[in-house]
Formats: sequence, C-alpha cells, structure tokens
Amino acid sequence: MPFQDAEQLGLPKLVHLLLPVGRTMRGIDIYGISGSGSAIFAQVTYLDLERCSEKLETLRQYRDGKRNALALFCDCEDAEYKDGVQIIPLRKVYGEFNSTPTGKLWLERATNVSEIKDTPGR
Repeated sequence: MPFQDAEQLGLPKLVHLLLPVGRTMRGIDIYGISGSGSAIFAQVTYLDLERCSEKLETLRQYRDGKRNALALFCDCEDAEYKDGVQIIPLRKVYGEFNSTPTGKLWLERATNVSEIKDTPGR
C-alpha cells in the first residue's frame, strides 16, 4: 500500500536537519527535529531486515521514552513498528518520492551528467 507522508507511518515530519546527512554520527544517517521539537534519528540501508540487527540496536540507543522518533529505512516489504523503531520499506519511500514533482526534478537532475559537465566555471 503506498503512503503519502511520514505521519502515515507513525513518524513525525522532519522540519530541519541538526547535522548533515550521513557519516556525521556513528550509526545514524539522519538526525533532525520535528515540528513539535522531538528528535528524529534514522538509519538508511540497502540491507534486508534480517541483516539489520546491529543497525536496530544502534538506533535503540537513542530511545528517550516517547520523545525521540527512531526509524530504519531498509529492504523490507511492509512498514512495521518493532521494539521502539519504525521500520520502513526503502523502495516504497523511493518510489513515492519519485512520483512527486520534487522527486521527478531530483531524479532528472541527479541523473543528468551533461548538466554537470555544462556547468559554468567547469
């Protein structure tokens, strides 16, 4: 079943990153804040759920009662909530994003090598 936004998955909407995406925090790819002020910690991986136990354990270290939102985007079939972590199918998120006007523009720009070569000053 396709989904429209973070709230449908039980996640707060990310309104601002607190650190750059990826490799800034050990075991965390996304660290941000929601509109209500809760912290959001997420890990993104191409691994299937069965091979994500270490990533899940790392995310669980950021639990703070119900104040923090924890999410694992991985190769799985369905969204589920498991021991404090919202598990989300990465392929569905990618597909949903690429069906939006912003996602279509992103995909076009991200895959248009000639645009990079033709950039002034290069």
